[in-house]
Amino acid sequence: MPGSKLGYFNSVLTDKGIPLAATITVFDQGTATPSTIYEDAGGVTPLANPFSTDAIGRFQFYAATGKYDVQVSGAGITTYKIQNVSLSDICNKPERVRFTGYTDKPAAGLFDAGCLIFFDDGSSGYIGCICTVGGAPGTWKYFGAIEA
Repeated sequence: MPGSKLGYFNSVLTDKGIPLAATITVFDQGTATPSTIYEDAGGVTPLANPFSTDAIGRFQFYAATGKYDVQVSGAGITTYKIQNVSLSDICNKPERVRFTGYTDKPAAGLFDAGCLIFFDDGSSGYIGCICTVGGAPGTWKYFGAIEA
């Protein structure tokens, strides 16, 4: 149904930060039901589900406010899910992206899936990390490998 939709943007990277092309499938949270997703924020153009990332692993989709599980699969990838992706007005969630106070993955605190942390320095060897499974402290994956 046309109307304002919220976007989710992400990239598929190896544990060393190298981009990978992949297949993305979006499910209603906790189910095997594929979600209705769109190419645009207006909800006018439906997006096939599953769909492919671009050649360097980037992907995006738009959907109604809610919670989703995003499955990543493809050649050379052990299939995994980014669980409990919450599409909501992030203006009310300033903690979703953090730019200071971290030099590595958090060891404590409560985080939602999709939270991004950009590190203060490059001592970890990465630009930052993303929470793939919400919790205390959740499950985190590095992104943006820094070349030696």
